[in-house]
Amino acid sequence: MRMKKQIIVLVYLWASMLFSTALSAQTPDIVNQLIGGAYTGAKGYEVLQKICDQAGGRPMGSAANEKAMGILIDELKAIGMSPEKETFTATCWERGDDFVEMTSPVLHRLKANALGYCNPAGPFEADVVSAGAGTEEDFAKVNVKDKVVLIYKEKLWDSKAPNNMEILSRVKKGGGKAVLLYMNNPGQLAIAKTVNYQGDPEAMPYFSLSYEDGKWLQRLLDAGETPKVKLAVKSKCIEKETANIVQRFPGKSNAKIVLSAHFDSWDLGTGAVDNGQGTALLFEIARLVKTYCPSNYYTIECVWLNGEELGLVGAWKYVEKHKSDSIICNINMDMTGTPEGFNMMGFDEYIPFFEKIVTDLSGFDLYKGVSSQMWTNSDHVPFMLEGIPVFSISAKLEESMYKFYHESGDTFDKVSKRYISDAAAVVSVVVYRLATDTQIVHRRHTANEMMEQLKKHNLEEKLRRQGEWKYGK
Repeated sequence: MRMKKQIIVLVYLWASMLFSTALSAQTPDIVNQLIGGAYTGAKGYEVLQKICDQAGGRPMGSAANEKAMGILIDELKAIGMSPEKETFTATCWERGDDFVEMTSPVLHRLKANALGYCNPAGPFEADVVSAGAGTEEDFAKVNVKDKVVLIYKEKLWDSKAPNNMEILSRVKKGGGKAVLLYMNNPGQLAIAKTVNYQGDPEAMPYFSLSYEDGKWLQRLLDAGETPKVKLAVKSKCIEKETANIVQRFPGKSNAKIVLSAHFDSWDLGTGAVDNGQGTALLFEIARLVKTYCPSNYYTIECVWLNGEELGLVGAWKYVEKHKSDSIICNINMDMTGTPEGFNMMGFDEYIPFFEKIVTDLSGFDLYKGVSSQMWTNSDHVPFMLEGIPVFSISAKLEESMYKFYHESGDTFDKVSKRYISDAAAVVSVVVYRLATDTQIVHRRHTANEMMEQLKKHNLEEKLRRQGEWKYGK
C-alpha cells in the first residue's frame, strides 16, 4: 500500500513537472514581450496627439497645463492604472501681449519673446547699444546707462558664455533699461527661455530676439546709426498650486526606480517634441510594465514632472518630498528618440550592467555603447545633486525635431511614432532588468563624492553661475 502511494506521488510530481515545463514553454520571455509590445500595442503617440491638439502649449500653472494633466490621467486610467497627483505651490508665469518695436530709423515690429519670470514693465522707448557677448570685458567698453542692451550669443548651447542672470546683473550695474538677446539660430526663431532658474520675478524687461532682427540692429550700430526701440512686458508671475503625476508599481522592496519625463512645455508651440516625445515614451513604458511585468523586486515609479521649462520646478519639488525615500536610481527622458547608447552620468559602477544590455540587445543599433559624462539643465539634476545615480539615453532626433526648439514650430507633425516605440522597447528592458536584478549594489553617493565628481566633469563653475551649487563655498 505504501509503495502504491509512493508511485502515485511520483507520477503526480512527474506530471506536475511536465505541466510546469509545458506552461513555461508557452510563456514568452518577458524581454521579448516588452520589445514586441512596444510596437504592437503602442498608444503613446495617439495620447500625445490628443494632448498637443486639444491642450496645446502647456506652461506650468496654465489652463492648458491643467487640461493636459487631465487628458494624461484619463488615458492612464483607461488602461487600468491609478495615477495620483502630487500637488505643490510654485511661482508660475503667464505670457501677456509683450512687444519690441523698432521706432528709428524705421518703424518695425521685431520678432521677440519675453523671458520666463519677467514681470510687467513699460511701455518705454530707448536707444539700443551693443554689449557684444555680454562678458565683463564687453560691458567695460560701452556705456549702457538708460539704454536697451543688445547681446549676441554665438552658440545656442554654450555653457561658457554668460548666462541670463549674469547679463542681467551687468546691465543693472551699468544702469541699463532692458536686454535683447539674439542667438545664432536663423529662421526668425526667438526661443523661449527663463531669466533665472530660481523662479524670482524680474522687473527688468529681458527679451529673446530673432537672429535676423538682432543682426539688423547690430548692422545699424556698426554703420554709426542709433536705433531706437519701444517695448513693454505684460507677462506676469503668479503663485499657483500645480502638480506632478505619479504612477506607482509596488515591488517586494520599497526601494524604487524613478522614471521621469516633463510634460509641461513652452506656450509658443504645442510642446510636441520638447517634451511630448518623452511624455509619450513614459506613457508607453508604464503601459508595458503594467502589461508584462507589474510585480518586481524593486518598486517602479513613473513620474511626469511639471515646470521643467521654468527651472526644473517639479523635479526639485519631487526630490524634496521624497529625499528620504530609498530611490536607487533615476532615468530621465527629455526629447528622447531612437536609442543609440547609454550615459552613466558619472555613476560608473553601472557600466557593466549597461554593457550587458548593449550586448543582449544586439538587434538595436546601440553603436555609441556606454559613455559617462555628466550634464545639467534637465530634470535629472535634483536627483544627481542628492547623490542618486542618474542615467540618460543617447538618442537620435531628426533635425526637423530640434530645429524649432522652444519655438512655435514644435508641433505634433514633427513627432516620430517609430522613435517612441524604439525608445520604449529599449528603456523598458533596462527598467525590467534593473527592477529584477538583486545582485547590483545600489547606493546613494555622499556629498563629498558628488562634489568631486562634478568637479571632475567640469560642472562646478556652471552650477555656481546658475545658483545651483549646493556644496558650500
